[in-house]
Amino acid sequence: MINNKVKKVKPSYTLTKEEKTSLTYNGITFRSPLEIVTYKILEQSGLSFQYESVDYILQDKFVYPSEIWKEDNSRVFKKTRSTIVQPITHLPDFIVENKFIIEVKGWQTPDFKLRRKMLLHKLLSEDDAKHYFMPSTIKSVLLSVERIKQILKDGVSQEETDNN
Repeated sequence: MINNKVKKVKPSYTLTKEEKTSLTYNGITFRSPLEIVTYKILEQSGLSFQYESVDYILQDKFVYPSEIWKEDNSRVFKKTRSTIVQPITHLPDFIVENKFIIEVKGWQTPDFKLRRKMLLHKLLSEDDAKHYFMPSTIKSVLLSVERIKQILKDGVSQEETDNN
């Protein structure tokens, strides 16, 4: 008896030893191995995407005019005047089709959680609300990309229906 079944071959998202240690792929230095895998998945998806392309300013730089007292290394308080407070920014990992943000996070620091809230508020206030995905595993990255494709497909179908 002949076996006519065709075995599906899944693409491999494993990293080479060099990619794991240098975190470099395609001439880009990434911050984590999962970001490299996400980049590879997006490449194979056919979706248009950019890696760390938009640095959002969540709070502008400003000058605090009153005195600020800081403790230095010798535990002596020093007075400063007109302190320049640097802006708060956030650089999302991936922007896909200019409608989706993929933020690859294995561990969410308190700083990240605060910046994420500020980013979502900024996008909402600028009427630029994007779909926001936060996968933390390869499986969840794959699910996110499939969901993005479905949203795009449904959106196109809905637009076609609205125009008829």
